[in-house]
Amino acid sequence: MKPGIRTIVIAVFAFALIVVLGVLVMKTRAFDINAQNEINSTLRELRQVDSEWDVDVLRAKVGLSSNYDRVASPLARITALKEDLAAKSAKLWGDRGESYDRLNALAITYGKLMDDKIGLIEQFKSQNAILRNSSRFLPLAASDLAVTVRSEDVLLRNNNRPEFESALNNLLTDLAEFEAAPGLTEAGLRDRVTAHSAALVRSVEPFSQDAHAQTTTLLTHVQTLLKQQDIGEQLLTDLGKVDTLGAVNALSNAYNSEQAGILNDQQFWLRALIVYSGILLAMLAWAAWRIARSIRLLNQSNSALNKAYRDLQESQVQLVQSEKMSGLGRMVAGIAHEINTPLAYVNGTLAVLQDQLAPLGKLTTRVHEFIQMLRSKPQDKTAVNKALLEIEADTTEMAEQGVMTEIDALLQDGMHGIDQISEIVLNLKNFSRVDRVQVSNFSVESGLDSTLVLANNILKNHNVVIHKDYQGVPTINGSPSQINQVLLNLITNAAQAMPANRAEQNAITLSTGMEDDDTVRIEIEDNGAGIPKDVLPKIFDPFFTTKPIGEGTGMGLSICFQIIEAHGGKILVNSEQDVGTVFTILLPIKPAQPTPAAVVSDD
Repeated sequence: MKPGIRTIVIAVFAFALIVVLGVLVMKTRAFDINAQNEINSTLRELRQVDSEWDVDVLRAKVGLSSNYDRVASPLARITALKEDLAAKSAKLWGDRGESYDRLNALAITYGKLMDDKIGLIEQFKSQNAILRNSSRFLPLAASDLAVTVRSEDVLLRNNNRPEFESALNNLLTDLAEFEAAPGLTEAGLRDRVTAHSAALVRSVEPFSQDAHAQTTTLLTHVQTLLKQQDIGEQLLTDLGKVDTLGAVNALSNAYNSEQAGILNDQQFWLRALIVYSGILLAMLAWAAWRIARSIRLLNQSNSALNKAYRDLQESQVQLVQSEKMSGLGRMVAGIAHEINTPLAYVNGTLAVLQDQLAPLGKLTTRVHEFIQMLRSKPQDKTAVNKALLEIEADTTEMAEQGVMTEIDALLQDGMHGIDQISEIVLNLKNFSRVDRVQVSNFSVESGLDSTLVLANNILKNHNVVIHKDYQGVPTINGSPSQINQVLLNLITNAAQAMPANRAEQNAITLSTGMEDDDTVRIEIEDNGAGIPKDVLPKIFDPFFTTKPIGEGTGMGLSICFQIIEAHGGKILVNSEQDVGTVFTILLPIKPAQPTPAAVVSDD
C-alpha cells in the first residue's frame, strides 16, 4: 500500500474509533436524577393542587361552600407549575428524541385538559360575578320597593300593605334558602319562588307605576339569580368531568417509565463502553509499542540524516568555493590587466623620480662639503665662497625647474596607482574567501561600486557604459561578501549578454531605492538581447545554463536566489527580447539572521 493511501486509511480508522467512543460516551452520559426528582416534585404538587381544586369544585357543587373564590384561587399556582414543568422537562429531556416526544405529547394532552378546566373556571367566575351582583342588589331593590309601597299605602289608606309584605318576605326567604344551598334545594323551592313572585306582582297592582317598575326590576334580578344559579351548577358539573388529575398521573407514570428505560439503556451501553475501552487500551498499547519502535528507528535515521546534512553543507561550501575560483580563473586575465595598468603607471613615476633625485644627490653632497669647510680651522675663505656659489647655483636651477613640485606630484600619482592596486586586491580577496556569514551593516550602493571595480575589465571588453541612479538608501543588515557576489554575478551576466560590436551603445543601469519603509530595492538593468520566454522560468534552476560548455556551470543564478532568500529577500526578473532585462533585488533592512548560504560565482 502506498504511504499516502496508508496514511488516509489510518486517519479514517482513527476517526471511526473516536466517533464510536463519542457515541458510547453519549449513550452512557449521566442521567440527572436531581432534575428528574424536581420534575416529580412539580408533578406531585400539581396533583395535590388539582385534587384540592376538585374538592373545592365538589363542595361548591353540593352547596357545602358558599364562597366560590376557592374554586378560582388555584389558577395562578397551576399556571406557574405548568410553566415550571415545561422548562424543567425541556432542559432534562429536550435532547432525548423519542422520549421527549412521548412526554411532550402527554404534557400537551394535560395542557389541553387544564386549558379546558381553566376556561370553565373563567366562565364560572363570570357567572358567579353576575350572580353576586344580583344577590347584592336584591335586598336594596326590596327595601326601595317596600318604602315606596308603605308611603303610598299611607296616602291611599287601602290597607294592601300586609299582603305585599307577606309576598315580599316569602320571596326573600326562599331566595336566601336557594342561594345558601343551591345543590341541596328541594324541587319545590323553585316553584315557591315563582309563586311568591306572582303574589308580589298581584300585591302591588293597587299601587303606582313606580311601585310596578321597582317590582319588575326586583323580579328581573330574581330571574337572573335563578338562571345564573343553574348555569353555575352546570359549570361545576362540567368541571368535575375534566380529568386533569388522571392526565397528571399519566404524565408522572410516563416520566418514571422513561427514566427506568434510560437507566436500563445506560447499563447496557456502560457494559459496551467498558468492553470497547478495553479494546482501545489494547490497541493503544500496541500503537505505543509501534511508536516507541518507530521513534528509535527515527532517531537512528535522524542521526544519519544530520551527519549527511552536515557533509552536504560542507560539500556545498566547497562546491561553491570551487565554482567561485573557477569564475576567478576566467576573470584573472582581466584583473591582471586592471592591476598592470596602475602598476605600469607607478613604475613610470618611479623612473622619473629616479632622474629627479640625481640633482638632489649632487646638492646634498655639496651642502655636506660646505658644512665641513665651515667647521675646519683655519677656514679657506676662497674655497668657502666658491662652494657657497655652487650651492646657490644648484638650488636656483632646481627652484627654476620646479623639481620639488614635480617630485610631489609624482609621489601623489604613484600613491594613487598603489591605492588602485590595493583596492583591486582587497576586492579580489573578499570575493575569493570562504564566507561563513559574517553579518554586519553595509551599504548596497558601496557594494555596487566595489563590484564595478572587479568587473571593470569585462565591462570594458564589452564596451559597456555604467549609469548610476542611487537614491541614498539606508544600510542593511546582512553578509556584505555574499550580497556583493550576487551583484557581481548579475553585472557580469548583464555585460556578457551584450555583444561588444553593435551599433547601439551597451549600457547597464544600476538603481537603488526604497520598495517600502522596511525594504531596499536594487535594480540591475541592461539593454541586451533579453531572455527568451521559454528560458525565463528556468534561469534559477540549479545547473541550468545557456552558455557553451566550459563557460558556465548553471549554478550562478541558483546560488544568487539562495543567498537573497536566506537574507529574507526576493529576486525578481523582467525581460523582453531585443529590449533588455531587469533584475530586481528586494532586501529587508533588518532581516532575520541569514543561513549559511553559498557564495556565488559568475555564470
